[in-house]
Amino acid sequence: MRDARAPILLSRLLPPTLDALRRALSPRAFDQQAHPHVLHVAGHAWAQGLLLEDEHGRTHRVTAADILAALSPPRSLDLVVLNACETAADDAHAAARALYDAGIARAVVGHPVRVADDDAIKFAGALYADLCDGVALREAVARAQRHLVGHDAVLLGDGDLRFADLDCGAPLILPGAPTADLPGVSATPFFGRGATLVDLAQRLANPPAVIVITGPAGIGKSRLALEATLRTAWRFPGGVAYARVPDDPRAATAASLLGELAAALRLDAAPTDERDLRRRLLAHTRATPTLLILDNLDALLEQDAECAALADILRDLGALSAALLTARRLAATLEERLSA
Repeated sequence: MRDARAPILLSRLLPPTLDALRRALSPRAFDQQAHPHVLHVAGHAWAQGLLLEDEHGRTHRVTAADILAALSPPRSLDLVVLNACETAADDAHAAARALYDAGIARAVVGHPVRVADDDAIKFAGALYADLCDGVALREAVARAQRHLVGHDAVLLGDGDLRFADLDCGAPLILPGAPTADLPGVSATPFFGRGATLVDLAQRLANPPAVIVITGPAGIGKSRLALEATLRTAWRFPGGVAYARVPDDPRAATAASLLGELAAALRLDAAPTDERDLRRRLLAHTRATPTLLILDNLDALLEQDAECAALADILRDLGALSAALLTARRLAATLEERLSA
């Protein structure tokens, strides 16, 4: 979308569940002027529906009939782009045909067969670039499908649809969930550990929760914690705060962690002492669901006094919030003082 210079408001659907889609297209969204003109699906599908997720991140097969039963938008969308495999297959139950026949949108675009990720990305970029230049949908699809290998996209409905009087400019992209300065997560894709991520999501769905991820150095504890954070941040409107403990034991203190967490949540507007920082942090975590990530705790856990101070803070987070900790091993002091 940035390459297309598309002047759009892009709102991600998080979590990617059928309930979240229903709310995004609800009468309330329409009343709040947040009802979209375009629904774009990027992901996986099969000839009779879409692959979404449940709220814990497990794959959820959603048929076209399921989608229609869940959706009752107060007005038709202008366009649905199903940029996923077989969404416009020659099947009576294919998603594209079902959505168009039900009047969900003036026009629906889909793929009759499998489509490669890179092709789908290039197709979308070209499609929206032309639409934002005022090109009619039929011509925009014809131009965009030059990027597809082995098949043509399917267009159902109003091929004369066009978005006129748009001034090109950078899109405004809403994150869709609280964000934090999480190191390294955007640069490297994450693969595997699906069952563990689902387990973490289930535990974080029922706060209060303090979860300690342990294991040898280099096994991927930090990356797993960060990936779990990305997938569950939507549960925590109070924000996500990340802090990493330095390797030097002299700098590894509960007070320094408090400062980092408070800064990440913007709770340290004025110079404060440790007691005031703790008061502010705990008042915030008790009032609104907040997720804390405490990474590389080993140097701190080697110090009984600092470990006890950390345990006291975590024990008082409140019933709404949660914490994810990583360490090579779980210290006895922490285990004794905290049910983790």
